Amino acid sequence: LNIGATDESEAQAHAYGGSAGGAAVGVVVADAAKTSEVIASLAGNSRVSGYDSLTVDADSRGRVKPEGFGARGAPPSPANGVGVSARDASRVRAQIGDDAVVAVNQALNVTASARPQASADALGVSVGGLAGLGASVAIARADVDVAAYVGDGVVLTADSVNVDASASTDGSTAGAYAKAVAGTGGT
Repeated sequence: LNIGATDESEAQAHAYGGSAGGAAVGVVVADAAKTSEVIASLAGNSRVSGYDSLTVDADSRGRVKPEGFGARGAPPSPANGVGVSARDASRVRAQIGDDAVVAVNQALNVTASARPQASADALGVSVGGLAGLGASVAIARADVDVAAYVGDGVVLTADSVNVDASASTDGSTAGAYAKAVAGTGGT
C-alpha cells in the first residue's frame, strides 16, 4: 500500500529594464517564492492489515529561479539598480496519525524529503556620463520544513520500520545560490 504526495512545481520571475537620457534612475526587481505544503498521511484511528508493506511518502522539489537585468545609459549621471530574491519555504510532512493500527508482512516506511533549488541572478549595467552608479543584489534562501513521524498510541507490526525526514540537494545543484553582478563605465 502506497500513500504519497509530491510537489514538483516551479516558480520563475524575469524582470528587465532600461533607461537612457536625462537624470533618470532605473530600478529592476524580480521576486519568486515557493511556499507549498505537501502532506502524505494515514489518518488517525485507521486500521491497515493484509498488505506486504506500507509506504507513506511526501516529497517536494522544483526550481525557484528569478532573474533580473537592468541597463542605464547616457549622460549626465547613469544610475541603475537590480534586486532579485528567490525563496523556497516548502513544508513537507509524512505521518501516521494517532491511534492507528498497522500490521504489514514486511516493511513500513514513513519518509519526507525536500530538495530545494533556489537560485537568484541579478545583473546591472550603467554606462555613460561623467560618473556611473550601479548596484545589484541577489538573495537566495532555502527555508524548508521537513518532518516524518508516527503519532501517539500507534500500534505497528512489521519486519522493519523506517521513519526518515531529510532536506538535501539533488546532487547537481546547490540548495540556495545567488549571483549579483554590477558594472559601471563613464566617459
